[in-house]
Amino acid sequence: NSNTIYPNIYLKKIRDDLISLGAHIIAPCPHDKTCLIQEPDWCHFSARIARSKLHKQIKGGDVPYEDEKFCYIAVSKTPIVKKENRILRHPITDKGRVRLILCKEEGIMQETITKKQKDYYKAARKAKWGDTI
Repeated sequence: NSNTIYPNIYLKKIRDDLISLGAHIIAPCPHDKTCLIQEPDWCHFSARIARSKLHKQIKGGDVPYEDEKFCYIAVSKTPIVKKENRILRHPITDKGRVRLILCKEEGIMQETITKKQKDYYKAARKAKWGDTI
């Protein structure tokens, strides 16, 4: 609904404030430029956590785990040398190619990696949402 508040609104504001104070972004962003993610999308990742028996009962869950979404920002007073591209969504793996949505210094881009790009393709096939590549 229109009253939904996305966590990214707060994170983007904090990020901008820290950059204006001279901080350098370490992660998840590969750059210190303006964040280009637009609502209702938000920069987030997923972690699988184990559920206790009680947790399963309370939530009415069938599986012994839950995928929790989270967002974060890591900053430094000093610049870092290398910032890699961040995978923003689950990679889509097809025969002979992997499609990724990446946060890059140039912006948010979809990239298709093929078998012809040998080492990059091998890394992309193993990569998960939230990884760097």
